[in-house]
Amino acid sequence: MKKPFYKRPLFFWIVAVPNVFSIVYFAGIAAPEYVSRSSIVVYQPHQHRATMTLQLSQSGSESLEGDYILSHYIHSWTGFQAQNEKHLADIFSQGDFVSRFGGLMNGFSTKQTVLWKYYRHHVRITIDKKSGIMELSTISYSPEGSYRLNRSVLQAGQSAINALNTQALRKAEAFDEKVVEAAKHRLHQTIDALSGYQVQHHIVSPDIAYTSKMSLLNSLMVKKAIILARMQVIEGAAPRSHQIVNLQASAEAIQSEIGHIQASTDGVSGLTKGYGTYTYKQNAVQVAENLVKAAYSQLAVAQQSAIQHQYYIENISGPSLPPDPTLPHRIEWIGWTLLITSILFLVIK
Repeated sequence: MKKPFYKRPLFFWIVAVPNVFSIVYFAGIAAPEYVSRSSIVVYQPHQHRATMTLQLSQSGSESLEGDYILSHYIHSWTGFQAQNEKHLADIFSQGDFVSRFGGLMNGFSTKQTVLWKYYRHHVRITIDKKSGIMELSTISYSPEGSYRLNRSVLQAGQSAINALNTQALRKAEAFDEKVVEAAKHRLHQTIDALSGYQVQHHIVSPDIAYTSKMSLLNSLMVKKAIILARMQVIEGAAPRSHQIVNLQASAEAIQSEIGHIQASTDGVSGLTKGYGTYTYKQNAVQVAENLVKAAYSQLAVAQQSAIQHQYYIENISGPSLPPDPTLPHRIEWIGWTLLITSILFLVIK
C-alpha cells in the first residue's frame, strides 16, 4: 500500500523540517528589528531645486547624479570607514544568534569586511526617480541604535558632499588663479619700468599729441594679449587645431600694426621721443591693469559657475525614532517558506 505523501521521508526533509524551523525561528527566536527613516533631496542651485515644493513640481528627469553620488558613497568602503566601527559592531550584535552580526548567517565571523557587508545590508537607500527624493532606512535591534545610525550616516554623507564641493571649486579656480598671478606679476613689472623711466628722464606726464596713438596702441595690445591667451588654451586642449594657425596670423598682423605705431612714435626729436616712450610705458601699465581686471573677472565667473554646480542636501524629514519594530516580516517569511518547500516537493516527487 502506498504511503500518504506526508509520511514519506522526502516530504519530511523537504517540507516538514524547513517549515518547523521557520515557524520556531520567526515565531519565537527572531529578534525584532527597528527601522529609522529619513528623506532628503540632493540638488544643485542651477537646477532650482532648493525647496521641497520645487522638487515635487518637477518631472524628476533633469538629473539624479547627486542622489547616486551620495548613495554610492554611503555604501562604499570609504563611507563605511567614516562610521564608528565599534558602535556598528555593538548595535548589530544585539540580535538573535542567527541574524546578528557575528551570528550563524555570517559564519560567526566578526571580520571588518563582514561588518561592511552587514552595514550595507542594514543601511538601505531608495531613490524616487520621478521626484528625486532619496529615502534612507537604517535597521538595527533597538530604536535608539537605528536612529543614531541614520543620523550618523546623514552627517557623513553631508561631510562627503562638502568635501566634493570644495575639491570641485579648487579645481575650477586653479587655472584662473594662475592667470591672475601672471597678470599681477606683469603689472608690477610695467609699473617698475614706468617708475624707473620717470626717474631717469625726469618726466611727469606725456605729451598730449601722443594720446590718440597711445590709445590705439593700448587697444591693439589688449587684443593681442587676448588672442595669445586663447592660443595657449587651445594648444593645451588640441595642439593640432587649425584655429591655432588663424590666431597666430591675427596676432602677427596686430603686432605689425603695433610696430608701425611704435616706429612713428620713436621717430621724432629727443624730447618728444622721450615723451613717446613714456606714454608707451604708461599704456603698458594700463594694459596690465586691464588684464588683471579681466583675470579677476574670469576667476569670479569660474567660482560662480562652480558654486552653481555644487551639490547641497536638504533634509525633508527624519531621522525618525521608530516606536515599534517593523521587521522581520514573520508571517511573510513563514508563508514563503511553506510555498517554496511545497513547490520543491511537488517538483521532486
